[in-house]
Amino acid sequence: MSQVYQAQNNITEAISVYDQGLTLLNPHYAKAVSAYQNAAITQEMLAMKRG
Repeated sequence: MSQVYQAQNNITEAISVYDQGLTLLNPHYAKAVSAYQNAAITQEMLAMKRG
């Protein structure tokens, strides 16, 4: 379902469904994915400042 929302550019719903799925699968896994995403965003922002 997340992929459908994403294809429709409904990113908010896509993220919500992904989050629900990860939480149901394993709450610790959801936290790890969130931490990874935050680190990637920070890295991207730093690269933009430098470039």
